[in-house]
Amino acid sequence: MKFDLDHIVEKSRNFAIGCKDFVKEYPATVKREAPASTTIIIAFTPISALVEKLSSMTDISSYISRLGTIPITYLEIPLLLLGRKYYHMYIAKTNDDSTQKHRENHDKIYGAATTAIISPLFYYYVSNVQDWVMIAGATAGGLILAATIIKPLLYVMDVAKDLMGIETLQKARKDHRKPKEFSKIVYIRKAQQYTKDKTLKFENWLETKSQRAKRTGLALLVAGSIAATAAVYMATPNNNNNRPENPGVIYTTIEKILQ
Repeated sequence: MKFDLDHIVEKSRNFAIGCKDFVKEYPATVKREAPASTTIIIAFTPISALVEKLSSMTDISSYISRLGTIPITYLEIPLLLLGRKYYHMYIAKTNDDSTQKHRENHDKIYGAATTAIISPLFYYYVSNVQDWVMIAGATAGGLILAATIIKPLLYVMDVAKDLMGIETLQKARKDHRKPKEFSKIVYIRKAQQYTKDKTLKFENWLETKSQRAKRTGLALLVAGSIAATAAVYMATPNNNNNRPENPGVIYTTIEKILQ
């Protein structure tokens, strides 16, 4: 294989320029992607709390995880979305001719891969969870979530943008109205068509609502997420016997406040 130094230099230069532009635009990107970040926090907080408690974490370790997730999510989502873009470009080889199934499958792969890398580091360094079996259980739960919830989550993100007045749901979803590859099995095809009809009906209904009504709906979603999270902690044991041996300042501070 011929060694093309000029090509390598050009690629490296373009990469450096891209990194520089991304750093420059990062604050604006965080602001632009705030609706997506907010949606993820609303949707994942009660579910993640349940996964953590089923993994035998203490309430306080889970509190730290959920509270720590909020600022981290707002900061990391632009990076993850950029990574998703380049994953589809260079690894998945996604293009305009790619099927929706191809895009969805690779979204699941990308979501699972990033979860498998980020979650163990987050639980160990942020939540101060020192039991690797517990970390593995919580990470496995996150992997299942990443693989199963990605498609409805992307739709909910578009709903959140509409509720926040960023972009109407109809406009956001118009690019997704491509012909589907329906299964030959009749009942599956009917179920897909039923779901499509229902989502279109919901989009038309949402279009008629005022911005005030939409903000009220968003507030109700936030309240529902908080209530569901509280219900998880009330319905599951505290698991105090799994208290970390070296809990750290944040853990002990919360522990004293709750005593």
